[in-house]
Amino acid sequence: MIELESMAPGRAWRALAEFSVGQPWPLTIHQIRRSTAIYAIRSGIVSLPALKHILHHITIEMSLYYARGSSFARDLLKESSNSKSAFVHVYQSAELQVRAWQYANEFILTDEVLHGPHGLWLKGKAKDSSKTIPYAELLEDTLKRMKRGELHYQPTPVGGCTSGEVCHKRISVNFLGCDGCKSAAIKPSKVLKLIEVQKVLVSHCDVDSPERNAENQTLFELTEFAQTMGISA
Repeated sequence: MIELESMAPGRAWRALAEFSVGQPWPLTIHQIRRSTAIYAIRSGIVSLPALKHILHHITIEMSLYYARGSSFARDLLKESSNSKSAFVHVYQSAELQVRAWQYANEFILTDEVLHGPHGLWLKGKAKDSSKTIPYAELLEDTLKRMKRGELHYQPTPVGGCTSGEVCHKRISVNFLGCDGCKSAAIKPSKVLKLIEVQKVLVSHCDVDSPERNAENQTLFELTEFAQTMGISA
């Protein structure tokens, strides 16, 4: 009841007889779909387009409406568990290992020239010192830093993010939200791939339709973003 009130404070939950404390919960399919939307978006690992596909919605706006209040919900995947066999514990352990592997391989050991504030920091410090460190030791050190909360990593469409805070731009699939962010590292290969995907998306939109105009604008902004970074095919 407390969680319901935090997510939808404008509704008098305690005044509704069907939600009285001590009574069987009136579960419906609609509640399951709504809960899926709220906790999926709250986790930060499910995008709005993906949620739209899962719930078979016609528009992203409908998916966004279903997920309203998600910022006030608990992040179930971040909660602590005393049981090592609990799904949350297994997920958190596996997630850290995957994130450490991604960070080491995509950022530190890559031959690409990284852009963005964190990318430039890596270029000047971490990459130089990693040349003499065995891969297993490098990966283990990265994992330890993540376990201590000293390092975070989340892949993005244009590279990766090292911020441990909730990013609303990343959740809403704002491709250019990483531009200028101190926690961003931009990978040229990802930017170029994203531009090609955007070109295909534009070609599938009806000519002179509002959707085509919007997607064309996104393509222009992505291309300009790449040029500003000095990224070219």
